[in-house]
Amino acid sequence: MTPLDELPLFADLSPATRARLSAGSALRHFPAGATLFRAGDAVTGLYVVLSGRVRVVRSRDGRQSVVHTEGAGGTLAEVPLFAGGGLPATAIADVDARCLHIPKELLTQVMRDDPDVAQLFLRRLALRVRQVVDRLDSLSTQSVTGRLATLLLVRSHGATDRPFSLGMTQAAAAEELGTVREVLVRAIASLRREGLIAPAGRGQFVIRNVEALRRRASE
Repeated sequence: MTPLDELPLFADLSPATRARLSAGSALRHFPAGATLFRAGDAVTGLYVVLSGRVRVVRSRDGRQSVVHTEGAGGTLAEVPLFAGGGLPATAIADVDARCLHIPKELLTQVMRDDPDVAQLFLRRLALRVRQVVDRLDSLSTQSVTGRLATLLLVRSHGATDRPFSLGMTQAAAAEELGTVREVLVRAIASLRREGLIAPAGRGQFVIRNVEALRRRASE
């Protein structure tokens, strides 16, 4: 069994193609906080996240914002791999992550031999564009409190009275929401004052009023 066999993204590829991609690739481990690559670096290949979570961020005027976040089955660096140029953003392991690095030359050869691989990455790039458009829409139409409410509903799976965490530091959550930590802290305090959430210790929260929180998420 290869590292790609259990990932739905690669399920439609032939076993031979998955084996070929895996055999010529390198398995890499990144502890939480480690940098996979930096903006401006030359692209050497594609990263497939096998486990863990990786944030891709851009920095401007000393402030970081999240472009996208990838968990198991996600891919990184495909845009410059196909479009050319250097890497446009920096990838950081949010938690311990295990990735497969597929060299650019190998992926190019396999795509020539197996059109299904090209179709796979066409779909992946189309999905990436949709995600970026949806993110821009959220940042332009939702308040920070609304975006925080959405994140809380996702992390809690909409359950009430069951402790959950943001799954990241407040600084990382602020980057995810396109703001800064100080503004995020004020948004959390606002939701607490309204009785929508309550602290549960050790960075955890519980939802007290899920319907009201959903209304806030639409703001």
